[in-house]
Amino acid sequence: PKTTSPPFKLDGTPDSPKCPTNSSGGGGGKSGFSSPDGRWTAKVTSLTDTTVSWQVTHDSEDKGDTGWFAFGVSKDGTMDSSGDGSDIVVCSSHEADSTAKASRYWVTTKSAPSNGAPLTDMSCTWAMGRGVLEFTRPLKAGNDKERTIEKTGPTNYLWAYGTSDTVAYHGPHKGAVSYDVSKGGASVSSTIPVPALVALHAVFMLLSWGLLLPVGAMVA
Repeated sequence: PKTTSPPFKLDGTPDSPKCPTNSSGGGGGKSGFSSPDGRWTAKVTSLTDTTVSWQVTHDSEDKGDTGWFAFGVSKDGTMDSSGDGSDIVVCSSHEADSTAKASRYWVTTKSAPSNGAPLTDMSCTWAMGRGVLEFTRPLKAGNDKERTIEKTGPTNYLWAYGTSDTVAYHGPHKGAVSYDVSKGGASVSSTIPVPALVALHAVFMLLSWGLLLPVGAMVA
């Protein structure tokens, strides 16, 4: 396994997409959200009056030795907060010294970030196609190149991942979630799995033949 020790710590399948998972939590309880394909997951592991701790995981489809994944905070759910800057942390499998590393970026354009800075209390690991990023950060932004995470109420989060050694174009593997760390509630665009659509179709067929047709006959 490729691992970095501190300097810093900072919830389907493609054939059956689902809404992000979440569990009741808040107040320090565990809760989180995930990408529709389930390959990227973020969980709150601790919440205090001033800090929040996250565990972010990514399982690559090919279980390869290389990959990267990102967790971000955005003003409006866009990669660059419409040019005003998004606060993004990236964990990647390889860097110049061939160890897994994470970096924090202030992203103001829709392009691969550069000049990342280390945080404190961070763990980033990559082994057998699975990456794990753990970090604790203040809820409030510490300067004009950080984004505040609201303790109560929704905050816009970003997720993305790729297969290259270091952060690069993510293709379709990205998205945004509006999430409340105090309640464990997430809101994103959702897709109903095919089996659910079939079940709904059957219900509507039963209603139309078992209820509407007799009613129509009586009226006629």
